[in-house]
Amino acid sequence: MLQRRPIVVIACCFVIGVHFGAALSAGAALIAALGLVLILPLCCRLKWCSWRLAVLYALTLLLAVTYFIWSVQLDRSYWPESHGEGASTEEQAAIWNGFISSPVERDGDRVQFYFMSTDWKSTEMNVPAPAREKLLVQVRLHMKQEIEAAAQWKRGQQVQIAGTLSLPGEATNFGAFSYRDYLRTARIHWIVKVSGAEQVTDTASEAAVSLLDIQWTVQKMLAYIDGLREHLSGLLQRLYEQPHSGYVQGLILGSRRELDPNTYQQFSELGLTHVLAISGLHVGVFVGALLGMFRLLRMTKETSIAAVLWLIPFYVLLTGAAASVVRAGMMSIAALYGLRRGWLKDGLHILSAALLLMLLWQPRYALQVGFQLSFIVTAGLIVFVPHVVRLLPAWPSWLTSSIAVTLVAQAVSFPVTVYYFNQFSLLSFGANFLLVPFISMGVLPLGTISLLAAAIYEPLARPVAWIVVRMNDLTFTIVQRLSLIEGTTIIWPTPHIWWIIIYYVSLSLLIVSMVRWMNTYRLQRRFRRQTGSASEDTQPLDTFITLRSVTPRFVLSGLLGASLLFGTIIYTGYHRERSLDATISIIDVGQGDSILIRTATGRHILIDGGGTVNFRKPADRWRDRRVPFEVGEKVVVPLLKQRGVRSLDAVVLTHADQDHAGGLQAVLEQIPTKRFVMNGTWKSSASMHSLYRTALQKQIPIIKWELGDTWSLDAWTQIKVLYPEASSAGNHISTSDQQNDSSIVLHVTLTHPRSKEQSSILLTGDLEADGEQMMLTNSDMYESLSIDVLKVAHHGSKTSTAPEWLQAWQPRLAVISAGRNNRYGHPHPLVLEALSQADVPVLRTDLNGEVQFKLTGSGLKVRKKHDRIFP
Repeated sequence: MLQRRPIVVIACCFVIGVHFGAALSAGAALIAALGLVLILPLCCRLKWCSWRLAVLYALTLLLAVTYFIWSVQLDRSYWPESHGEGASTEEQAAIWNGFISSPVERDGDRVQFYFMSTDWKSTEMNVPAPAREKLLVQVRLHMKQEIEAAAQWKRGQQVQIAGTLSLPGEATNFGAFSYRDYLRTARIHWIVKVSGAEQVTDTASEAAVSLLDIQWTVQKMLAYIDGLREHLSGLLQRLYEQPHSGYVQGLILGSRRELDPNTYQQFSELGLTHVLAISGLHVGVFVGALLGMFRLLRMTKETSIAAVLWLIPFYVLLTGAAASVVRAGMMSIAALYGLRRGWLKDGLHILSAALLLMLLWQPRYALQVGFQLSFIVTAGLIVFVPHVVRLLPAWPSWLTSSIAVTLVAQAVSFPVTVYYFNQFSLLSFGANFLLVPFISMGVLPLGTISLLAAAIYEPLARPVAWIVVRMNDLTFTIVQRLSLIEGTTIIWPTPHIWWIIIYYVSLSLLIVSMVRWMNTYRLQRRFRRQTGSASEDTQPLDTFITLRSVTPRFVLSGLLGASLLFGTIIYTGYHRERSLDATISIIDVGQGDSILIRTATGRHILIDGGGTVNFRKPADRWRDRRVPFEVGEKVVVPLLKQRGVRSLDAVVLTHADQDHAGGLQAVLEQIPTKRFVMNGTWKSSASMHSLYRTALQKQIPIIKWELGDTWSLDAWTQIKVLYPEASSAGNHISTSDQQNDSSIVLHVTLTHPRSKEQSSILLTGDLEADGEQMMLTNSDMYESLSIDVLKVAHHGSKTSTAPEWLQAWQPRLAVISAGRNNRYGHPHPLVLEALSQADVPVLRTDLNGEVQFKLTGSGLKVRKKHDRIFP
């Protein structure tokens, strides 16, 4: 391959170089590239490639690293994160002139768009200064009437914006999604936050942007395509009711704005989200439909191809120009042009050329999951499908092709899927095999026909739309029933990059070995048929030589070895090496609590799950987001999956306040749980009804913990319940709207299996001063207990953590879980002062992000996501 496919190898070298530049510092990236270059002489000695090609590959690798570093330097922001000593650019009020450079999207009371600034003026400046930079603008609407004003904003429109600069949020938990890094891939360093639609004013009449500005001219042209997309979306909204309208818009136009969240979630669980995003599948259907239509119109082959070549870029722009669409469009154009000229090359070369062009345009594309999946799956289909087809029985070609495409797509996308999403469904193959052809060859073409018919005469499209709705109902029913099957989703911890590389190598060896074994098996059968009962000295010479050169035993050994290697890779990836170090993680969930305990034997307990408190009045429902942020769904569950938590031995709800209980709904729904522990009291609310209903439906035992209960989770982990006091009501629960002083207080002791080092932490929920005093009066029960770490109660509220409480426990370290800039003022200065006077160091999730305590063989280690200077 190194010799026969130079463009493919050049593309691979370029991708490797970009990832070196992204993952390492500039010097380390160049050293890593040089280290990889040293392998090339060995390839030449093995005659895998010529010296000339080896030099070309080395230069490509070094060029890619240098190009990425140069592009990052070129992409530096006009506004540094600080001006001089202590002067922060963040939250600086200013006025920007420029133009809107993306479609304008509204979700509830927030309007968002990209903005290309041309100049800016802060409060300290007398005249505007030139500032050419792409910004993300987020406008918070104050009144419902502002929606109409925001609807008038269009791509390419020249506007003046008054707002404040804000850095995008970074990951505050280990291994979590970083919005800041995500925006960097789009060349965005800052968010401009705007309060009210009146702060965005039209300046087109003032000629704020030069008519010679190419980017502005392009955006003005794209605005017409946006208008056409909006018009087509309106046709589909009139033609279909929800959820069909949003679903069909996603299939045909690539728009997910109206897509029902439950529908998307069910498709996601089955690995079908690629159907809802415009990709090579949709471009292929589009190109095939156009060529078929032109053939019916009796157009010549050359004219048909020429027309399609002009229409592909229009389709790419109409559907949003995502990385997968651009890739598919470029490949289609290259393939059709090659077909027209009669020199069509193989698909792998075309794919590699498209990859190189896209990375030369924007090297950070290589860091996007959509880009990676698009190219990896397409390359896998090109390379492996012909081989897998040979392995299948002699069934009809359409059946073997469908099976081979589905198998290869699933196998090739698997490591990237588990790397980013930490799960896959055992039903994914069946769902893709059944539904993808049905949707792509049935729903998608008929939906497109209904759209075209509606554009001509809307009543003409109604019969076709009726058929599409019936087909959609069947699709939704199948997806819903499959998604309800328990135990089919496998949680997979985030694998190492080296594991992914070895996976692809072992997969390739397995397929090659299977093909060789199948060829040998078929050759033996043909040999037996040809020879019949003839003696060995009358065997055909060519078959005899082939069978002697590659013996069946040798081929079978290769197949068994490749299968064993592939199985070992799967096993080691699923069962990642587990440390004997126990860990307690104080997860940053904003204003709330969530604590994950992992024991030395790999068992897990989750204590509270955070939760978003909603104070919105019924009249303000227009502010609600289409998919509201829910901390359990967006923070806690992804972290559990990323860390390989496949089941929870217990979910402990310290008390029923929303900022502790709200996130547990998603946890119980998605993570198998063995027991649900509560404090013996009930607080009536919609979220609590839903939480307990889910526990009952999933047959999770509900247990009450009170003073004196103990639990030895394993030989190295002991939990003691220190509060609340035992109730005389027995197994009955009482109602309590004030839950803080009913919080479960836990004393957790961890022991290291080898060194026998011990450490303990006191987890206090939202216990207040009265509860603390009640516990201190029963000091006989606690005088033998000591703690290393105190989880400060009630997020550092002044109603907790009295000086005598600190004196009684004398912790070595305290940790406070609180939200940044929370409305309650937590932690309170009086609590921080009390901790300081007690000489107790403090870590805070609002400043440090997630805080982890790890008990190692040499003692307790502490790490935090960020280092911040305390105010």
